[in-house]
Amino acid sequence: MKADAVFEGGGIRGIAFAGAIQAMEENNVEWVRLAGTSVGSIIASLLAAGYKSTEINEQIKSIDFHLLRGKTWLNRILSGKHGSFNHSFGYVSKRLY
Repeated sequence: MKADAVFEGGGIRGIAFAGAIQAMEENNVEWVRLAGTSVGSIIASLLAAGYKSTEINEQIKSIDFHLLRGKTWLNRILSGKHGSFNHSFGYVSKRLY
């Protein structure tokens, strides 16, 4: 089956896209046209370059998502030794990483 795909942005969605692409590959989908924004454009570019889902998954795993966090005053003030608060003021423990 042939298909077009548009992948939206959203940072962490890149991981989900890798799984969705794997499912599409298992169903013999052939990509015709690809587009995307933000992380979606990275995924679309890798697919257009001929990467398979396993290779995309490896690329996604190698990204340090902490480097992509915003550099606002809020991130600088609310980051601490044992954890940090995100923009919605939810606590994230560094022990999970």
